[in-house]
Amino acid sequence: MNGASSPGRYAITALFFLATILSAHGAEPTDRVSWFTNFNQPIPGQSVAIDFVAIPGGQIEIGSPLGEPGREPHEACPRIIQVKPFWLGKYEVTWRQYLPFMSVEPSQMTNKQPSYRAWVDQDGISHPSVNYAIMDRTHGHQHYPVTGVGWIAASEYCRWLRKKTGRPFRLPSEEEWEYACRAGSTNAYFWGNDTARISDYGWFLGNSADVDSAETPHPVGLLKPNRFGLFDMAGNMAEWCGKTSPDSPAVLRGGAFCSPPSCLRSAARWIEHPDWDSLDPEIPRSPWWLTVDFAGFRIALDAEAP
Repeated sequence: MNGASSPGRYAITALFFLATILSAHGAEPTDRVSWFTNFNQPIPGQSVAIDFVAIPGGQIEIGSPLGEPGREPHEACPRIIQVKPFWLGKYEVTWRQYLPFMSVEPSQMTNKQPSYRAWVDQDGISHPSVNYAIMDRTHGHQHYPVTGVGWIAASEYCRWLRKKTGRPFRLPSEEEWEYACRAGSTNAYFWGNDTARISDYGWFLGNSADVDSAETPHPVGLLKPNRFGLFDMAGNMAEWCGKTSPDSPAVLRGGAFCSPPSCLRSAARWIEHPDWDSLDPEIPRSPWWLTVDFAGFRIALDAEAP
């Protein structure tokens, strides 16, 4: 699959796969329409919620060909994948959505988890250690995405949200993330191959500077979404994905506000590196916070009928 993508053919493939999955579980495709749709998930006990987009299952080619400009050796070679329907966060997780996870009353804590350098609550969920730096790195709060969080911070947030809501929220797999990012496109970028259009869809090195000429994240959802209706899949914050095994390296996808255009390609990926935490003054270093500020995340959920 090279060249421009075919939205019509993709949509048919996605819907056919959706119907196949439903039939295997004894449900009619029309049943899916009634519940598999975008939804808003309130966080119990908080005046904040998270928006989710229904991502139809389907088949697409992911990875990058050897001749793609900006390709790195650790990127996957092109291959066809098939993805089941799932939900994905419409936006990157913001500080407003993350702070309740950090603000747990001391009376709710039971013991300390040495390997995570954090307190564990009564439900066995680890909560972030105190940040050794200014938490938002002076970038901004509220509708700004969380910045500088380690993979543990993203993963444990999903566990906390699962406990709060009873729904199995998690990080998306790399395949799910790229499938959702491409939204049917097989080009280098989900909008095509024209790098001149990056500023329409993503914050990156060329458009993210503030009044002091310093690159900075921006509030989520300000630019155009992809065809699935997902915002900031390219740029703003690089996003953590789920691991294939406990020992596999953690990976960020999507590029960030401080990235050159090539890092915003749909197949681009960054493997976690010790240098990302090299300036941590604590001994041992905290797994919750990075000294680089380009790491964030969004949340996924399997498509299962309520």
